[in-house]
Amino acid sequence: SYLGIGTSIIAVVKADGYGHGSVESARAALEAGAAMVSVATPDEAVELRKHGIGGDILVMATSPVEFAETEAALNITVSIPGIDWLKALCRERLENPLKVHIKIECGMGRSGLREPDELRSVFEFLEQDEQLILDGAFMHFSCADEECRSTTQEQYERFMAFVKLFPKKPRLVHASNSAATFLSPEYALDAVRVGIGLYGIAPSDYVRERLPFQLQRSLTMESKLVQVKKLKKDSSISYGAT
Repeated sequence: SYLGIGTSIIAVVKADGYGHGSVESARAALEAGAAMVSVATPDEAVELRKHGIGGDILVMATSPVEFAETEAALNITVSIPGIDWLKALCRERLENPLKVHIKIECGMGRSGLREPDELRSVFEFLEQDEQLILDGAFMHFSCADEECRSTTQEQYERFMAFVKLFPKKPRLVHASNSAATFLSPEYALDAVRVGIGLYGIAPSDYVRERLPFQLQRSLTMESKLVQVKKLKKDSSISYGAT
């Protein structure tokens, strides 16, 4: 309701659902209305499929091209990080259609297309290969959880300049992580990728002080102190006498 009509939720369940259980988190998110879930690595996506998660799954990091056929067979969506990766993928001759999201590098400094010419080359390959289905485009903010907003605005503008080069807008254009979702709803676009915030945890102290609504942690850990020992200075403890 905060985002409004027209923006979907991509529930990020990477790293075992941030320690909450990837399968349980994915199932709960999809049942609650999330459009899809996303993970970091291909093995995380396969694990979800093995446990009966049937909705759309996006692998955000770069997948080995040798693994693409497995992902295609399991209807797992992969990200295109660059033209060289796409060329290598096309040599694999996929037997099943593979859904892809183009990743644009706008300042995070990791994978993704960096130049407009590279994007145009990607479109040429996509037009030639009917097995590749363009489903989306995305980027990742690097500083959305910090007070200075200029970097985030610059990244967003760079991303949208790339999106304007698309011959046809894909189904899902998404940029916002948890911090941007909470603090900058104007960047919501077709979908937002909510990760740590999905579990009731603010991405930073700065974001927590400015949340548009209250978060409730979905999991807490409690422990009990059972023993206290006083040792002399320079006493060693445990293996290696460290």
